[in-house]
Amino acid sequence: MVANMQEPTRPSYLEVDLSAVSYNIKQIQKLVGPDTELMPVIKANAYGLGVLPLKPVLEENNIKRVAVAVAEEAIFLRQHEVTMPIIVLNELLEGEAEKAVAYDLTPGISVYEVAVKLNEFAKEKGKTIKVHVEVDTRNGKSRPNSRKHARFY
Repeated sequence: MVANMQEPTRPSYLEVDLSAVSYNIKQIQKLVGPDTELMPVIKANAYGLGVLPLKPVLEENNIKRVAVAVAEEAIFLRQHEVTMPIIVLNELLEGEAEKAVAYDLTPGISVYEVAVKLNEFAKEKGKTIKVHVEVDTRNGKSRPNSRKHARFY
């Protein structure tokens, strides 16, 4: 994450024009229409752009939720006052279910046992947790077989 990033090994420079990011969001919103909600994926420190400077741009453009790759990235955002819903795209690692509940994250789940763990921790805290259920539709992009995990339905 940002706080743990290594020092650069070669001289490079990246300048991000936040007004251009804002403009691009507006253009995409025009294309998809007012009834479609955008959810920027800002994993890997916003692909090197810097996730924290994007926060006001996202808020100004009425972005209601974002997605990240792993729970660590989502927790970093919560610790820096990002309050909008955050979807964690990758399966939680063992031990991250409790953090997902504590930080009010929306984890992607594809394994029944993870759902059970999340439910247990949410009950302990008196919370309801939202999840993003990933189902293999036979295109091979997700791990579980939809027949094997039919208990989700």
